[in-house]
Amino acid sequence: MLEALKKDHRLLAALAERIEACLDDESPLAATRLGQLRCRLAHEAIRHTIVEDRLVYRALENDDRRLLYGHCKTFPCLRTDRFLRHLQEYIHRWDAPAVQGDRQHYAAATREMMALLRTRMELEEHVLYPCFHALQARIPRARKTRRRVRHRAEARRHRIHVENRLI
Repeated sequence: MLEALKKDHRLLAALAERIEACLDDESPLAATRLGQLRCRLAHEAIRHTIVEDRLVYRALENDDRRLLYGHCKTFPCLRTDRFLRHLQEYIHRWDAPAVQGDRQHYAAATREMMALLRTRMELEEHVLYPCFHALQARIPRARKTRRRVRHRAEARRHRIHVENRLI
């Protein structure tokens, strides 16, 4: 499971790089590519965050709430509610007309959002995932298989909302 989450992190990092590469190019082709990348990044980030919250964060919270809250207090970007709120504010603030109207501020906001995303992923891999891995080694196999169908449906609902907003 952690390998799949790390694979998602690599995908998100690659999308962030591609988005940042498009920021200074003002050609119509770059604008189209940027729109597609933004939509994909938003979809993947929300899907990943929901799955990760359900699997990793909840398991850690159930095992040692103080440890998880301590990490979240030390590193506020680990708080899922805060991260998703920041991402949704970014998505709603920077729809297509806003991007066209103020490319300079959009580029700065995008670089800030991509830095936040990278920081969160790095902290998860170096702080939370080792804790989760240790927890997984302690729990019986039967508890590892959870209700994945519900998580996919929730991620799909969020993706549709984001895609409708970005289009």
